[in-house]
Amino acid sequence: NDIISFLRLCNLPYDTLSFANILKSPFGNISQSSVNLLLSQIDKGNINNFIPFTQSQKDLLPLEEQSLFSQLGNLYEKSKILTKTRGITTILNLLWYEVGYRYETLWNSELSPYQELYDALFELGRIADVEGQSLTKFLDSLEELKEPSKKVENMDIPLERSGTVRLMSIHKSKGLEFPIVFICGSGERSMAPQNSLTYFSQEWGITLNLPKLPFFKKQKDEYVKRNYFYELIKAEENLAELRRVFYVAMTRAENRVFFTGTYNGKFEQTEKEFENSKTFLALLKPILSKYQDTTSEKISVLPNSPFTFEEVAPLTLENVKNLTITQKKQQKLPSVETKKEFIEKVEPLYNQILIEEPVIIESPYRTP
Repeated sequence: NDIISFLRLCNLPYDTLSFANILKSPFGNISQSSVNLLLSQIDKGNINNFIPFTQSQKDLLPLEEQSLFSQLGNLYEKSKILTKTRGITTILNLLWYEVGYRYETLWNSELSPYQELYDALFELGRIADVEGQSLTKFLDSLEELKEPSKKVENMDIPLERSGTVRLMSIHKSKGLEFPIVFICGSGERSMAPQNSLTYFSQEWGITLNLPKLPFFKKQKDEYVKRNYFYELIKAEENLAELRRVFYVAMTRAENRVFFTGTYNGKFEQTEKEFENSKTFLALLKPILSKYQDTTSEKISVLPNSPFTFEEVAPLTLENVKNLTITQKKQQKLPSVETKKEFIEKVEPLYNQILIEEPVIIESPYRTP
């Protein structure tokens, strides 16, 4: 958010919200009280004429923050020029590496998730540069990605790190293997039924997905189908697809695989219920039922079972809130001394690093 706010201010100098965000961010390190003071001086009726980082704004700040404000202002002017002459990735590299926002994410554990977010942001910026997008278009596309229905197509950022958890869809996991795999929500319907216009069967031939006649729409009988053969083959295809996806999910694990789901007290099911399986848990019920110890009051398995059960207590929203508060209380943010120690240890190594200049893709467009 800090980097995007910086880009927004470069694009729209009168964006006071982005102005406030970067003042408070590690880019500025301006106190909240000083930010509030600067915002209070803005003429709300003439917001489009607002100019950030003026001398009058600097004079309002305490002496110890005036130099920080000036440095941030210089960085803003430099970045604003780059937005008109260079690609988006150039500015991202400047803010992340040269200015040093990356190191803020290394010593501050609360900001560590941004390390991986930057990889995705840089890739989006690279694609925008290749397509010749303006900064305005790029920022608008980022705003659209906030919607749950939007997703980035054909972009996979490999983040190979030891001791981390990778979250991905079953489709994305094809061809990959991991020592331990968790398949979550196995009792949920993970795939929508397929509704093609036609189906072909070796046994029944071609069947068509015809609409119901008005008379049949009023019938509540479940056996009143728009096409008996179509419904029969569709159910077979959906079950076959569910099994294929289930097989892919299971075979991603090298050593152990865990399924999570809701237990309703029994695993027995009829053959017809199994044929109508719509979840991974339903596919597992025959093997779960075979090894379940029905003599025990708690959910348990027989001694020769190839798997185990573990009952997990439900986690409420209140539990999550309390857990988050407890973690924040236990987490002690680094002091100024810790920052200095970190810099002293890293600086000798950093000075020996050979800096590889990124490939700059020149934009085919130029502003007047």
